[in-house]
Amino acid sequence: MKPKDDSNFGDMQTSNTVEVGSPIPRVNSLFVTPENPFTTDELTANYTYTDPNGVPESVSKIVWYKNGVPQTEYNNLKTLSANATNKGEQWNFSVKPSNGRLSGEEQSSAPVTIINSPPKLSAVFLSQIAYNQ
Repeated sequence: MKPKDDSNFGDMQTSNTVEVGSPIPRVNSLFVTPENPFTTDELTANYTYTDPNGVPESVSKIVWYKNGVPQTEYNNLKTLSANATNKGEQWNFSVKPSNGRLSGEEQSSAPVTIINSPPKLSAVFLSQIAYNQ
């Protein structure tokens, strides 16, 4: 914009750039896989990240919960080792989406219950039984 008095124009002036109502990132479709995990299965946090401005995901916060209690040693892991789980436990996760500058609303997945893994036979040995007649 050029300022003007009754007869002359001044030098061109430019205002600062302002971002109005920058939309925040979001997550949806949260679920744990596998849906029916055995004690030998890894758990994976799955979700869909979207940012209205197309900014990629950066530093979203993931928290895993065992029976409703946060397990902070697993923070920000998308995959949870089978060694962390036991039969009968319920596991779910929450994620607070971030694009590195703005954070969205934290969302949680539905829980899955860990199922006992069926026993596996690893080797079969035949032994000779001697008997007298």
